[in-house]
Amino acid sequence: EITVDNFKYDCIKISAKHNDIDDLKKAIVNSIGFDLKEYNNIYIEYLPDPTLVTIKTLIKKHTLQNDVGYVFYDYIFIGPALLNEFRGFGVRNDEVLLMMATALKDLAVELDVCVFTSTQVNANVDNNTNIRNESSLAGGRSTINKADNGAIMARPTKEELETLEPIIATHGKPNLVTDIFKVRSGEWTQVRIWSMVNLGTMKREDLFLTDSRLVVINDFYTGDEYKISDFESDELVEIKR
Repeated sequence: EITVDNFKYDCIKISAKHNDIDDLKKAIVNSIGFDLKEYNNIYIEYLPDPTLVTIKTLIKKHTLQNDVGYVFYDYIFIGPALLNEFRGFGVRNDEVLLMMATALKDLAVELDVCVFTSTQVNANVDNNTNIRNESSLAGGRSTINKADNGAIMARPTKEELETLEPIIATHGKPNLVTDIFKVRSGEWTQVRIWSMVNLGTMKREDLFLTDSRLVVINDFYTGDEYKISDFESDELVEIKR
């Protein structure tokens, strides 16, 4: 039986022993308390060496055939098949990464789905003295150009924790910071979310929020719905839907 406490270990064991996506899917669903038969709406595809063509084909298949509304592509990287797709064109690695990000953005617009993705970071992420941004992305800064929102997760540095000691005494000590460095349509950008994460169970608790200068933000709204006072009543009802 797979429980939350041994979920990560068992997923790795299942993947290594059986290489069975169905078993891995059952482990994920069971660990978060869902009945697989009742909530059979999670689709996992294994792409060890993806190309733009295979990514587009799979996402279109699931959105059109299975009515998928949310896609997470993990993750943007350069593999042999992707390099071979652009062989002879003289394209740089950073341009290949940008084209992959652009393809995902185009699919989101074309299919009207929400697409999440991730990529690797470089060594700057551990030596940062301010809010982390696109300069910490591995392979090139242009990867983020097409994204509507951008965030980088990293371990807090010793200097950051020392500066935050008065806040930590009240809210707890974080082991993860999420730097929100890009938000195209929203108020909260250039902010930092300080969290405690259990890497064994992937349980996460957000402790506090600061701006880029490590000043605590106390007026961040965390309710179920935003207070809107400048809309007509019928418009307000529609927004709440």
